[in-house]
Amino acid sequence: ISKGMGGFYCLALLQDYINPFGIFLFGFSEGAYASQRMASFYADYFTGVSPLSGGEPLKNAPPENLLHVFYVMNTGSLDATYGRKELTEQVGKKLAELQKPYIQYEGQFPPEYLHTVTILPDFKHSEVVPISGPSGLTGFTQYRTTNPTEVRWEDFPMDGQRRVGFYNIHVLERAATTPDARTYYHLKIESGNNISLSVQDVSYT
Repeated sequence: ISKGMGGFYCLALLQDYINPFGIFLFGFSEGAYASQRMASFYADYFTGVSPLSGGEPLKNAPPENLLHVFYVMNTGSLDATYGRKELTEQVGKKLAELQKPYIQYEGQFPPEYLHTVTILPDFKHSEVVPISGPSGLTGFTQYRTTNPTEVRWEDFPMDGQRRVGFYNIHVLERAATTPDARTYYHLKIESGNNISLSVQDVSYT
């Protein structure tokens, strides 16, 4: 999937009936894992993503990359296999933490890190699908941005592959590091076309 994603996206945009501001991704169960990973790896391709009954560790799908993606995730409270419930809760907590600096007043839901992560009480694994997620994404095309003034990107390998760029960041040359090394970029374009960029190594414990 990761090899073909760029080609699929470009072909989709060539079609007159495709709205480039309304490309959404969702998946159930194993597909939820894939949608979580792709949401982070290819965040600059999507308007919204909805994993249903999934639960990837944060390292496999860094939430930092979802700054401009509407993220809807639902998992049942009785779906404990592979730690899905607990991993879903971790995603929700991390997205809330990332969104907090963008909230200007109580009760506001800014477009940055816009998300709804829900543990559905008394729902089992397969029971989540009929009542959740993907249809609720489509009203958020106004949040899609292709030229953001802020980018947060954890550059990580997936299946041995890396992105050469992310939104308006393009990596011309990487430091001589191990194949699994990760780098975090924070880019801000401010008034007067002033650009600030911080780069740091990432480690997980």
